[in-house]
Amino acid sequence: MVAAGPPVSAATAKPAAIHQSASPIGHHINGFQNYRAIIALSGLTGNYDRPGGMMPMPATYTLQCAGFPTKEKEFADEIMPGEASRRIGFGRFPVWDAFEDEFQMMALAKQIREKKPYPIKAVYALGLNAKMFPRSDKMFEALKDVFFVDTDLFMTDTAKYADIVLPCCSSFERGEYKVYPGGFSMFTKPVIQPLFESKSDVDILCELAGYMKSDDDMLRSGYENCVDRIISDTGLTAEKLKESDLPVMTPAWVTVTTLGLELSQVRFSALVSSRIREIMFFRRMNEGAWPSASLR
Repeated sequence: MVAAGPPVSAATAKPAAIHQSASPIGHHINGFQNYRAIIALSGLTGNYDRPGGMMPMPATYTLQCAGFPTKEKEFADEIMPGEASRRIGFGRFPVWDAFEDEFQMMALAKQIREKKPYPIKAVYALGLNAKMFPRSDKMFEALKDVFFVDTDLFMTDTAKYADIVLPCCSSFERGEYKVYPGGFSMFTKPVIQPLFESKSDVDILCELAGYMKSDDDMLRSGYENCVDRIISDTGLTAEKLKESDLPVMTPAWVTVTTLGLELSQVRFSALVSSRIREIMFFRRMNEGAWPSASLR
């Protein structure tokens, strides 16, 4: 449905914000350039870092922006192998390499088939959907050549290729830590207990760490202890959050006001302390990174 009235120009509408969906834009061969153009449009029209426009805010937890920092990255980095093999797809996707510390999933099937620069012998996946990949047939064929363990709610087309399927429960059957915009935190409560032999994804991971005698003591100690480590600087704990049936205000919340970025009790190291005065656009990789904007 389109609202009645004269058309509105993105160049003259002030303020204006662009809502970017997580999937439809990115799931194309030119998805990155689409996102880049949208970000550039916000800058060119003066709607970046402006009240009512696009406000810069680092992710809090699981890519959600809630206005306060957690130790999610430190939690992962503290057990990252110092001399690990190069990530799958490294070098083929330089922008991804510059900003992400995960391997590029689109390169998995190719490396399984070609065994270069090193062979992939096993794949552990949580809800892997091979049909979301370009040339899904190549991914399905590649999964036949590895020991494949899949965790899923259903016996999907992808799960049928697995050597072992571990049944996970739905969000109605588990409690989990979540964050919401405006500084809110919550530990959700299950509506019912997990059915049959299913368990939550994180409980499966933590129990596997125990069975495999992992040297990651924190992971083996269980999900709630891991959450406590991640939110240790927020003034909250998993147990304290579970006392409430509703989201609670996080003591470490950083407020965003029309006067700029007003930092309350803690400071984001990734945030700028003053307004962005100039945005510069680049077309090339610059010393190993590809910044979408230079902040001054």
